[in-house]
Amino acid sequence: MTRRLFIPVTLLAAQKKPKARDLFYEAAEKPALGVRYTLFREVAGKWQEVPRGMTLDTGARVRMLFESNTEGELFLLARTADGKWEPAAPQLPVTIAPDHPYTLPTGGEWILDPPAGEEVLYLIFGRKGEESLKELMKGAGPDPLKTESLRPEPLMAAAKAKSRDLVLEVTPGPKTEPASYAVNPSPDPDAKVALEIHIKHRVPRRTL
Repeated sequence: MTRRLFIPVTLLAAQKKPKARDLFYEAAEKPALGVRYTLFREVAGKWQEVPRGMTLDTGARVRMLFESNTEGELFLLARTADGKWEPAAPQLPVTIAPDHPYTLPTGGEWILDPPAGEEVLYLIFGRKGEESLKELMKGAGPDPLKTESLRPEPLMAAAKAKSRDLVLEVTPGPKTEPASYAVNPSPDPDAKVALEIHIKHRVPRRTL
């Protein structure tokens, strides 16, 4: 005899893991902390959205658009040509808020220098004015008295200590949507979104 277990639909819905995209667009009274980010590349003098997972050509010029579902401060680290880790743009950290997208770097672009491979950006986003976020960014800021290169791993570990509920979805929503979402659903004032953003590039193919 086959035994069937009846589970109410409402219970199944409650057990389903929420998607970052859905959390990002929840009503403002639900205090999820979310970032939406899109990569752009320059093609023939115009900026075009890059599909998720696309491998670019080495030498490509790129920039990123960041959006949030609540007012907060965003910090981004990148590796320099000599292997050091520094803020990815001089204006960091920046404040972003709903309906106010922010492009980095402001008034410029990043160039995917050779050799071909993978660039990694470290992103931390927290609520505006939150003290532990200020301490994190202060520790990562440029300091002429520092003799050793900044390493992002301890910084990310400290940020993720308050981000255990982080939902990171690389391929949410329609396949044609180039944006990615990262959301921490925790209502805690000191919650963070902490993630790595990977940009792959290869030697351009020769045309005959």
